[in-house]
Amino acid sequence: MPESNQKNNDLRGQLIKYAGFLLSRRPYFSAQIRKKLTEKASRLDESDQSDLIEVIIGELESAKYLDDNYLLSGYIRQKLSKLQGPKIIFAKLRQLGLKSDQITKALKGQDLLEA
Repeated sequence: MPESNQKNNDLRGQLIKYAGFLLSRRPYFSAQIRKKLTEKASRLDESDQSDLIEVIIGELESAKYLDDNYLLSGYIRQKLSKLQGPKIIFAKLRQLGLKSDQITKALKGQDLLEA
């Protein structure tokens, strides 16, 4: 049992270090980080680590390293400045892994959709 716990701690450290590396380069939505951490864990030949990844995502969110709402509003403003409409923005955000209700709420906040 202690060997398994040590292995889990090593994996946790590697995944946190990788998340820090990614976030030091540019901001990511939590869905993007979740996908990248899952890929990293599978490259390390680890079994399903979704519970550990969810804990790491939660810690990053509580420490404000991940803030989907803040990033979402900036993303929408950027796409609007490039004259992209709400339907295109919605589709791109869905491709990035965000939930429909979260996107709709952000678009309504920018007065792009009717309430």
